[in-house]
Amino acid sequence: MMWAMVGILKIIGWTLVILLALVILLLLAVLFAAVGYRAEGTFLEGKLKGWVKCFWLFHILSVQVAFEEKTKTTVRLFGIPVRSPKRKKKKKVRSGVSPDYQEAEDDFSDGGDEFEEDREEEGLEDNGLNEPGWEEEDGEETVLGAQELGEPEKSKTDSSIGSRIKGIFSRIRKTLEHIPDSIRNMESRLKAAWEKKEKMTAWIQNKENQASLKLIFIQLKKLLRHILPRKGEARITFGLGEDPYLTGQVLTYLSPFYALYAEHIELYPEFDRKVLEIEGNCRGRIRIGFVLGYAVRLLLDKNIRKIVRAYLGR
Repeated sequence: MMWAMVGILKIIGWTLVILLALVILLLLAVLFAAVGYRAEGTFLEGKLKGWVKCFWLFHILSVQVAFEEKTKTTVRLFGIPVRSPKRKKKKKVRSGVSPDYQEAEDDFSDGGDEFEEDREEEGLEDNGLNEPGWEEEDGEETVLGAQELGEPEKSKTDSSIGSRIKGIFSRIRKTLEHIPDSIRNMESRLKAAWEKKEKMTAWIQNKENQASLKLIFIQLKKLLRHILPRKGEARITFGLGEDPYLTGQVLTYLSPFYALYAEHIELYPEFDRKVLEIEGNCRGRIRIGFVLGYAVRLLLDKNIRKIVRAYLGR
């Protein structure tokens, strides 16, 4: 009986050891197995086409996004496509209009027809003859003068001009009243900006902060070098119109950087037409462990930790 218990405990122990080893292997794979990526695309005649693919651990898991007229995403696990469950199609509703509003609009339109019919039955017509200022005698239309209606035109004109002048003076007065407040607000803003500038200057002149900034710059440089594509090429055809001087100016501005892009980018200038065409591809890889290592190196700096705590606690 005792030997049986020992055997069971031994099996349980080996099982736990194997599970722990698998967890460690999985963690190491996540941290140090590279996530590769490839991309290829073209921009011709104003249309963008191409695809981007990311894969991990010998293509066990891969995600590909192809874009042309529509975007298509494909996820594969061990080479088998993983499909998301299909959603039920909803009934089409006019865009921008809720169903309740649409029903109310239909009811209103129906009621409008009935209203027009009632008006026709009562013999009412919207011909403008029932408005003030019109009379109908023996089938002839007569226009009443302004004096017969009891509304002298001169007094109305004088009152409208006087109200406009009063409105202009009131707006000028309000503007003048707000000028002192605007000056005080401007002074406070300039003072706050000057204080921020003084604090920033003092922070940059601090030797500890200068060392931290240098460390941040170094780590960011390493991160970019790690993330950016390792291989790739591109062909760019460009032209800025019929004036060849503008295209020549662009080449002049790009010439100092020729050593940086000469191996991977080919430029084809067009001096007699306006065009932009791009064809290219690239590939690279990212290791999550390296990215975390750069972040941990920054957090090991005491001054950077102090800055982070101050930022999070503000």
